Amino acid sequence: MNRIRLVASEVFLAVLLLSIPAVSSSMAANPTAGRPAPLISSIPTVQAVMSAPNDGTAGGLVGSESQAPSANSPITTFVFRGLSYDTTFACGAGLCDFHAAPPDVQVAVSPDYIVEMVNIIYGVWTRQGALVKVSGLASLWGTASDYIGDPKILYDSQSGRWFASLLDVSQGSVWVGASASNDPTGSWYTYSFKTSGYCPDQPILGVNTDKVMVSANDFLPGTKGCSGTFVGLQYWIFNKSEMLTGASVHSQTIPPDKNLFSLHPVHSLTPTETEYVVSSTSTSGPELLLYSITGVPPNPVTITQHTLSISSLNTPPAAPQLNAATKIDTGDNRVLDASWSNGTMWISLNDGCTPAGDSALRSCLRLIEVNTSTNSVLQDWDAAARSNYYFYPALRADSTGDLFVVFGYSTSSAYPSVAVAVHGFADPPNTLEQPITLAAGTGPEVNGTGSSGFCPSYPVCRYGDYFGATTDPSDPSLVWVGGEYGTQSGWSTWIAGVRMPGTQVPLTFSYTTAGGAPSGAPSVTFTSSGARQSSQLSSTPTTYLADYGTPWTVTNPLAGSTSTERWESNQSASGVASIATSTTFVFYHQFSVNFTFVVHGGSGFSPPSVNYSYFGSESSGVANFSGWVDSGSPYTYQNPLLGSSSERWEASSGTLGRVTASQSISPVFYHQFALTVSYQVSGGGTPLAPTISSVEFDSSYEVGMSTVPAQYWLDAGARWNATNPLPGSSSEERWFSESQASGTVEGGAALSIAYQHQFFVNLSATEGGSTSVGSGWFDAGQVLMATAKPSAGWALGTWRGTGSGSYSGNSTNISITVDRGISEQASFLPGLTLIASDGGTVAASFASSSRTIAGGRTYYLPPGTNISLSATPSFFLYQFNRWSGSSSSTPSTVQFKLTTPLTYRAEFGFNYINLGLIAGAILFLAAAAYAVSRGGRRSSSRS
Repeated sequence: MNRIRLVASEVFLAVLLLSIPAVSSSMAANPTAGRPAPLISSIPTVQAVMSAPNDGTAGGLVGSESQAPSANSPITTFVFRGLSYDTTFACGAGLCDFHAAPPDVQVAVSPDYIVEMVNIIYGVWTRQGALVKVSGLASLWGTASDYIGDPKILYDSQSGRWFASLLDVSQGSVWVGASASNDPTGSWYTYSFKTSGYCPDQPILGVNTDKVMVSANDFLPGTKGCSGTFVGLQYWIFNKSEMLTGASVHSQTIPPDKNLFSLHPVHSLTPTETEYVVSSTSTSGPELLLYSITGVPPNPVTITQHTLSISSLNTPPAAPQLNAATKIDTGDNRVLDASWSNGTMWISLNDGCTPAGDSALRSCLRLIEVNTSTNSVLQDWDAAARSNYYFYPALRADSTGDLFVVFGYSTSSAYPSVAVAVHGFADPPNTLEQPITLAAGTGPEVNGTGSSGFCPSYPVCRYGDYFGATTDPSDPSLVWVGGEYGTQSGWSTWIAGVRMPGTQVPLTFSYTTAGGAPSGAPSVTFTSSGARQSSQLSSTPTTYLADYGTPWTVTNPLAGSTSTERWESNQSASGVASIATSTTFVFYHQFSVNFTFVVHGGSGFSPPSVNYSYFGSESSGVANFSGWVDSGSPYTYQNPLLGSSSERWEASSGTLGRVTASQSISPVFYHQFALTVSYQVSGGGTPLAPTISSVEFDSSYEVGMSTVPAQYWLDAGARWNATNPLPGSSSEERWFSESQASGTVEGGAALSIAYQHQFFVNLSATEGGSTSVGSGWFDAGQVLMATAKPSAGWALGTWRGTGSGSYSGNSTNISITVDRGISEQASFLPGLTLIASDGGTVAASFASSSRTIAGGRTYYLPPGTNISLSATPSFFLYQFNRWSGSSSSTPSTVQFKLTTPLTYRAEFGFNYINLGLIAGAILFLAAAAYAVSRGGRRSSSRS
């Protein structure tokens, strides 16, 4: 395991990975000797193994890199770039940079996903190479800021689950996990197994039918990571079925054994209850230690060891690289990868050998085949190339026994690259077909942790520590590989699916429909054994074997489809047979729909977006447009339109529904303003609430109002009216608003309509006068002041009031408190003015009384009073001449009904007849007196 420096944008995560340096022959006596000790030391190896001479004729050499691929070279069916030195992932509130070297590439594949793990991150892709997720391993395991690394991941086709392991230096423990389902992005059951305070370097994971196993090389802990003191090889055996359920797991722990180093548990690809473990680091010579483990905890576990002879191993030399003074660390001779299937085990590791036609020791690939039924080595050879350096092989065999080997290579004239080669099942023993380059390096590997003593301050740059390979569980003729290559910005990884030429690819197809049955089923057309074939699909998955590299097609759309109605699938209905494909085609019943809209009034809006279902997923467009819509699925227009605020464009209907036929949909959006309306009542009372009426969506609209402000959307330009007076009002009592209770909707507004409690006061006057205040509505509680105002010739008779609180009386000025409906009438009396001129009187009879008027007097009498007047001379010398004023009659006695003011003047004058009689009498008397006086004088004189 290597050391990692991680720079994060917001969170600093340091992950320390142990080193796997190449080891010289002197390291047996002193495990920490060899290259300068880093923060975590070199791993000890055994002198007998490392110093064993090479015969110089490494079997089955590949040849130089300039050779063209052979006819049996693997075919790459699918390739894509994986994780890299610059990969970022979410951590905390920001993004973390990976920036760790080397990556420790691992790849695993299920029928649905491809997973790559590198030292502290992992990526998940679909089988078509679409990225699903990139995340930190700390989030998967819940290790927070611990020093973690050396990940391993396997997909176990027997259980349909993922298994993974991880080193946690900070806790001195090994993590083991199993996915809770076949989805690697879902939940995981994770377990932490502690050592006795040791640092368990490079835990290796193996899985078979009933067991999960992890081994690790224990070191004493150092100040940071592991020290250089090797403690021993430790391993754990777990109950697989318990781990798959997330239950407490029974396990058996084998404590550290200093006589063992780097035991490699094997991944079993076919069912077996024997877990195989292999090691190439025997202390007794060029041997392969093979262990067979049976039994499952908590039951007894049996471990059986077999020792198999192999060719000598040499320490692989560091590999040069283009444009770099530093070389690539090619590791040591420990087993790097091992897999088992149906009694055959394949093993890969690094070795040092001299390729054919070469004179120098190069790093090369050691490949070993073991028959576990006979515990015998079937093949054992070094694969190498003249003037080239091969390193970090990983391997898997396909279903026919063809072995695929992925590895790295570099030279002084080539950047670190990743390649793959094949040993065909029928190939001669100990041979490897010419490799093909998967990813040619574009830059040297110069990254690392300088403070650790490695690259770039030390002339060897860490690489590896291992590559990955896995057999495809759904297409066993396909093998997936992953490896590291150099770039100008640090290492990167490459993932590829490879297979042998001439193989057939399984295509598993079925179909279903959504939204209505079509008139016919789809057919698949493909090539098998060189002949084109066609077969009708059904609802049951059926597998068709297609020649690799040949095209296939599935009917799409289905028969019966037209320009307005169809049964269509959005899945790829054609392709080239390159990887196993399992597809259930879903044909959606769809209709052609024209989505439009209409706007009444205003400007400043944006066309509405329309959400609808398209191939089972929500889609959207901006009206006006036409499109295919899933039958029976809902559609929804944006409502109101974008741009709405205190004004809006809203539709009352047609903005949502379900598509059941080909059609045009065109909702009408009305320009509207928001009126926020409330009302208040002053003066008490118990009226009913008002309503506001207007036009909404081009239809009459009426809604009850509240004393709490409420918003109403009304069509622009429409009239609005609030109830006025309030319901409950009558002819005598009302609640009325003098403020605006109606208007035109011309903009957003807030209206508070004030209603006043009022009573109707009926102020009236009879003929002959008026009142200072007219009839009308007066606020409840108001004190009303009124004055009776008689016309000329009239006088106030009386106020006559009706209703509680009214006034009746003859006061000219009255005061009334308005607390209910009141009627007040001022009655006026017409004046009767009677005048008698000199020489007489007027006798008046009215209102059941008589009186005599001399001179003049005015009487105010109720209208309709019967009047009888009689003019009488006051002396016989006078006589009544006539009436003047309102009448010019001559009779001295008149009778009439008083309805308006009248003036009757009795005109008297001398009675000249009587005056003449009096004058004649006076003259007679005077004459008589005179005569008498004359007679007396005569008598006197006679006397």
